[in-house]
Amino acid sequence: MATNNSCNEQDLPPYAPIGQVAYFSTANGVSYLNSNWLLCDGSTYSQSTYPTLFNRLGLLNPGGSVWTTRTGVNSRTPSSIVYGNSLYVAAEDAGNIETSTDGITWTSRTSNTATNLSGITYGTVYVTCGLSGTIVSSTDAITWTVRSSPSNTNLNSVTYGNSVYLIGGNGGTILTSTDGTTWNTQMPSIGPSIGAVTGLKPFNFGNGKYICSSISGKLSTSTDGLNFTGQASGTSSTITSVLYGTAYVYAGIGGLVASSTDAATWTARTSNTSSQINALTYSSGGVHVYGTTGGGLGTSTDGTTWTARTSGTSSQINSLVYGTAYVYCGAGGVVASSTDAVTWTVRTSGTTSSLYALGFGNSLHVYAGHNGALGTSTDGTTWTARTSATTSSIYGIAYGAGVYVAVGQLGVIQSSTDAITWTARTSNTTATLYNVVYNSGFYAGGVNTIMTSTDGTTWTNNGGFATLSQALTLPTVTFGNSIFVAGSSVGGIYTSTNGLTWTSRTSQTSSQISALTYGTQFVYATNGGGIGTSTDGITWTARTSGTTSNLLAAMYSSGVYVIAGSTSILTSTNLTTWNAQISSSTTSITSGTVGNVFIVGGANSTFQTSPITYTYNSSTQFQVPTDNQLSIVTESQSNFKRSLYIKAL
Repeated sequence: MATNNSCNEQDLPPYAPIGQVAYFSTANGVSYLNSNWLLCDGSTYSQSTYPTLFNRLGLLNPGGSVWTTRTGVNSRTPSSIVYGNSLYVAAEDAGNIETSTDGITWTSRTSNTATNLSGITYGTVYVTCGLSGTIVSSTDAITWTVRSSPSNTNLNSVTYGNSVYLIGGNGGTILTSTDGTTWNTQMPSIGPSIGAVTGLKPFNFGNGKYICSSISGKLSTSTDGLNFTGQASGTSSTITSVLYGTAYVYAGIGGLVASSTDAATWTARTSNTSSQINALTYSSGGVHVYGTTGGGLGTSTDGTTWTARTSGTSSQINSLVYGTAYVYCGAGGVVASSTDAVTWTVRTSGTTSSLYALGFGNSLHVYAGHNGALGTSTDGTTWTARTSATTSSIYGIAYGAGVYVAVGQLGVIQSSTDAITWTARTSNTTATLYNVVYNSGFYAGGVNTIMTSTDGTTWTNNGGFATLSQALTLPTVTFGNSIFVAGSSVGGIYTSTNGLTWTSRTSQTSSQISALTYGTQFVYATNGGGIGTSTDGITWTARTSGTTSNLLAAMYSSGVYVIAGSTSILTSTNLTTWNAQISSSTTSITSGTVGNVFIVGGANSTFQTSPITYTYNSSTQFQVPTDNQLSIVTESQSNFKRSLYIKAL
């Protein structure tokens, strides 16, 4: 379409082509045009009245092409938006949530967490997730309940499909739930952090249950050592050690102690210490014993009432065991033994290395510690240093089926039939392993990892993303065409039919995949403007987006795909050609979804909405463009008006 400078119609050539645009500079210019020219204001007209103009213009402004700024109420950044049960729900930083029935008017809601929220979905309930393993759910998006999470890792995205909620997080963490309330994982969080390891025992087995603990009171249990369910611990403090004696007992920082009959309902107890409790053990005589960072000891016959004892050391106690005697070990190679857990005698350990682990089996006590230190004793009194197969620190020891197994730093595993000669084993993990237990097989628990072995020699990683070569951050997950698809921080694509067993796919990108959606095909969007498409989630084709912006949102409705990020909004109807649209806001876009309208969100609760299809009857009508779409500015003053028109007849 050609454009003339400001003029009156009689100044134009007598045969100005239909579709030409021009300015008319007159206060009442419309009266001079006799419907031969139409004002470029986005109005709709009959296709039959202006057939030639319609043929030349076609149908303008399909879904996702015209955006209008809306203002939320929280002045926060929505990291994720979902539409479900006729409601838009935005999950934001600092635990903020706001809802809207139309994407225009928003209402703030209380989530009962102050944690940054990263993902949200709707199945039969709303579920949002966030930092430090936070999971919150709601039936109506108004009243929210924090749920027990088996993970303390950052959870980034959540989706719903095949009657399963699925969350993806850092370290390749995958959580699943059938109801949004009870959450399961094959990769439970275990321990406080790699840097804080001092022989803590946050993984153990007893009374038919495996139990894991971590920071922020995270607690999970399993009956098979493979699939773990989050439990309410009753505390937000770090739990350092767990045990089963006459009851389940956990202990932690600040003298924290609690007990339970089922590992699901816990009652806080008085420990009579304010020091961090690092170690727990239990004897066949019915005595529980704890050890602390300040060399403190305490005993209990029921896990409920505790009595402080004198240990004979001020050194940090890192581990306890009961064999032929009670034994503790700790910092600087300290070792002591007792026949009754009340009166203790410090022994000569044969090492000055800090000791982190104790085990007992086949009438032999074994200690292990810093730089692979090892020692044995038949009575807990006289100790002999042994040669380790590793120089890495060892944090856990177990005995079963005639084999001693020691695990520790960066996935180190070694085994021995006599605790004297040790052989290094291949663990296939670099995750630090905190403890190992035996129950018809060995189970080693570490950072987002459960390793299993039937013989202590050959080890298997416990499913999920832990079995893949790259257990990476998962910024986005989606469900479509009966499969789950997850994208990673380094461009990895993974698929699963059940959310448990995952297969790595070739994505055609090495950039972070930040958004995924499914319409008629799967589509991913990446940092740096990458787009990829797939008919099955397995074979992917890279597409040209025309932008280098970080793309953080992807959605589909009514034959239109919308991808957005930064200030870029792209649309496509064929997944090959992507068209840049004009954003109505300069605010950077961080999230998006689709319901009755497309909606994207950004900083300060700035939302933009766009119709999902034509706003007029595309069978009988068409729309003329606006000045803005043609990048032409209309000038208007009190005594002068210059407006843009298009030749129609």
